[in-house]
Amino acid sequence: MLAAGLALPAAFPAAADPFVACVQGQLAELGYDPGPADGVMGRRTRAAWRVMKDAHESSFSGYLRDLPELSRGNAIHWCRELPAVDASIAALRPSSRPVRILANSNLAEQVVRQSYVSAQAFVQREFGIVLAGDIGIAAGDEPEVLKDHASRIKAETSAIASDSDKAILNKCGGKTRIVGGAYLNWMYFCWPRLKKVSKEQLRYNLRFWAGEVVIHEYVHLVQAELSGARTNVRSLEDQSRLMGPAWMFEGVAQVIGAMYEEAVLGREQPSIEQLWRKAKAAEVFLYELHGLATVRSDETYDLSRYAVEVLAQAHGIGALFEFWRRLGAGETWREAFRACFGVEMDEFEGKVIKIRMDPKTERQFSSGNALQRQLNAIPDPIKIIPLRPVTSFDGLEPKDLLRPGFP
Repeated sequence: MLAAGLALPAAFPAAADPFVACVQGQLAELGYDPGPADGVMGRRTRAAWRVMKDAHESSFSGYLRDLPELSRGNAIHWCRELPAVDASIAALRPSSRPVRILANSNLAEQVVRQSYVSAQAFVQREFGIVLAGDIGIAAGDEPEVLKDHASRIKAETSAIASDSDKAILNKCGGKTRIVGGAYLNWMYFCWPRLKKVSKEQLRYNLRFWAGEVVIHEYVHLVQAELSGARTNVRSLEDQSRLMGPAWMFEGVAQVIGAMYEEAVLGREQPSIEQLWRKAKAAEVFLYELHGLATVRSDETYDLSRYAVEVLAQAHGIGALFEFWRRLGAGETWREAFRACFGVEMDEFEGKVIKIRMDPKTERQFSSGNALQRQLNAIPDPIKIIPLRPVTSFDGLEPKDLLRPGFP
């Protein structure tokens, strides 16, 4: 399986914003007057929001309590969280509409839809996260047909232009690869053309590939939405800041995907010791996997998953998503990492090197439950000097990062 990360848009939203319109509709349903739901942030909308906040702020709970003043940039977060005041207004989220899917057969469309709804329900049940933004999905086993599906999906679901044709032609149509790719408002999936396979065999095969690929890409959309990347990306620097280090971005999608595969698909997952053995094969270190296009090979995916599994077992899965919420609140990578995991990012990356290089340390680390205490006890982590700046793209030119389907 090859699961691509989130791709950078080539253009940006026009004046009307669907999440501003969402909040306007929600405010109106709550009995306030934000003006027409035209997606334009104006004085009436802000005034209605202030009146609503004064009336309900004492009962705000969870993430709603911590949201900053309503603006176009954070309307996506108010749209997502405001239904905590009244669950009935959740229906006004763009994501409440049935996901738009274009596939090369009714069977493929059905399986992809079931997998998407399953991934959506899993993330909501386990982590209490529901996307505010809607998406579209193009799927199929024929690149030329998939290109047409993608063009139609983009026209219907996204105000953000993205050139996906080259990515689809490059990545789809192979004999063995199963590929998924996520953009800010839509995804595509493709698989090898299967010959002489019964409908039931095809249904079975698609169910399992779709489940594992869709959950991976869905997590990327969650990361992008929590960080505000779906509405606030204006440059490569924005993309880097809001997506976080690539090893976390991809590793979290793998760890959540593994939880899904075990709970929903019934697939047994490797132990942390088994993950360590796979991570040892990587010829890179975490600090080299910061740039957006640096996690590509199986080995770098294995290392990323192992590192995130260490964080998850030490601090809990919820802390993983909190990292992207903090990026969305304006914190730097290192500020968010320190707040979520109680350690400096470069120090943690050094300790992972230490664990990988020392079997004795790994055995002690994976044998008990108090992982955070054991992590803290690792003496003298390898110092990574000099640290790469957050904006480093590991020698890649901007034109390389803008190619379709990146990273």
